[in-house]
Amino acid sequence: MSDAKISALPSSTTPLAGTEVLPIVQSGATKKTSVESVLTSVQPSGTANGVVYLNGSKVATSGSSLKFDGAKLDIANSPATNSTAIVVSGTTTSFNRIRMTNTSADARFGIEGSTNAQAASGSLAYSTLIGSHANYPLQFVSNGAVRATLDTSGNFGIGTSAPASSAGYTSLTLNNTTSGYLVLQTNGVTTSDWYVSGGAAATIRGVEKPLSLQATGANYITASTNSIERVRIESSGDVKINTGNLVIGTSGKGIDFSADGQAAGMTSELLDDYEEGTWTPTQGSGLTVIGDFSSSGVYTKIGRQVTVLYTLSATVSMSATGVVELFAGLPYVGAGVSGFGAGTNASGDLIYHFQVNSSSGFLEGGNITATPNLYGSITYLTT
Repeated sequence: MSDAKISALPSSTTPLAGTEVLPIVQSGATKKTSVESVLTSVQPSGTANGVVYLNGSKVATSGSSLKFDGAKLDIANSPATNSTAIVVSGTTTSFNRIRMTNTSADARFGIEGSTNAQAASGSLAYSTLIGSHANYPLQFVSNGAVRATLDTSGNFGIGTSAPASSAGYTSLTLNNTTSGYLVLQTNGVTTSDWYVSGGAAATIRGVEKPLSLQATGANYITASTNSIERVRIESSGDVKINTGNLVIGTSGKGIDFSADGQAAGMTSELLDDYEEGTWTPTQGSGLTVIGDFSSSGVYTKIGRQVTVLYTLSATVSMSATGVVELFAGLPYVGAGVSGFGAGTNASGDLIYHFQVNSSSGFLEGGNITATPNLYGSITYLTT
């Protein structure tokens, strides 16, 4: 090689083969080295395989663990094969992840190794993991807007960045300006949905299939309002109403006893009414009253059966003879001659029998001698 300035030398042919020889000064002496040695030695900065590095080693393309070919970034034991990808791979025992951090947050996406809970508390072997590893929520975005939020306590909200939370519970919150809607499907067919629409009452429906509420074993089902248990279905099948009443909301409906045995002439097994109240008997056309007349009464109605109690009073006396009307104004009209009763005088003596005919009580026969008070009861059927 002739003596010449470097600037006067002809340009080399590229790309270099790596076997070319370069002079270097090492420990005060001029020595030679190859281009390949320079490319694979520790350098303060530069690029290797298209990846910029600082204070690292330049490595040869073959067998490297970090490559960038303009479309794929490969951090792996094998090269990326997808058209555009970031590939992270390792042994089956280790967990691998992509991590993004700033001064507060820590987001990670990765695959758990062959042992549980390496990458995150509670993770399962070989599971795919995505989430926040700092005390900040994980949010899901579509079309530039947050659609769902998983907070740091495990509460999940759709349509809200602040899922509902309650001590001791993990919640699923569905929120919308007008309604919330949870749909359950089987093979694309809606079998059940839960929804609240326009501020109305919450509704659970069986849509294409029956809706079933179940408790297994010795467990029971409860219904509560205002944090108070109102109804319980025991594992034995008994239904217990803890507070409030069982209210039949439709006239003509009630408790059906059709599961019981029936007589040959049975026409109904529906108990559809119960009622208690007061009534005021009026003076019958056959009751002779001397002085002022007054009266009072109470009744109980069970289904079609009515039982009445009454008191008839006169300031002087009352009397009657024969088959005559003693009082009228029964709380329910009788179904023809449909009941019988008995009465006593002021001394408690059983002095007469009578029957119901329509809305009146009739003396069956005999005499009621003068007495200031009459007391009686009668049970009859209404229409």
